[in-house]
Amino acid sequence: MNPDLRDDTRFNRIIYPCRANWGGVVMVTLLPLIPVIGGILLRHWHPDFLVFGVFMGVFAAVFLPAYTLPCRYILNSDNLVIQTGVVREHIPLARIKGAVLTGVPDAVESPSARRVRLMLDTGHRLVSPRNRKAFIKELKARAYL
Repeated sequence: MNPDLRDDTRFNRIIYPCRANWGGVVMVTLLPLIPVIGGILLRHWHPDFLVFGVFMGVFAAVFLPAYTLPCRYILNSDNLVIQTGVVREHIPLARIKGAVLTGVPDAVESPSARRVRLMLDTGHRLVSPRNRKAFIKELKARAYL
């Protein structure tokens, strides 16, 4: 079995971890430092800027990982679950009309430039599973595409 996949046969689901590029990792790691640095630079105008900057930096350091980690795609027998942190989106397999490999960075709804475009009955979604070809093969088998 591919080490990138986790097959949970009890629930008939396969979990595909997300592929993230270094730019996204650096952004999530360094973004909380921006308000702290701003507070340090602006503290001579008013001392509360430092307190506010540290507060916002701590808030961002807690909020960003909770909102973005873990990132994974779960294929069940009847739906695809896109999980990013505490947010879960359930897409019924009946709504998926196609899946193709894409590398076009046309949106930021996916953490990597190596993506899979899921064509839905209304619109599309971009996902970044680590093993894109296996993801598409299993998705097509389960969604009868």
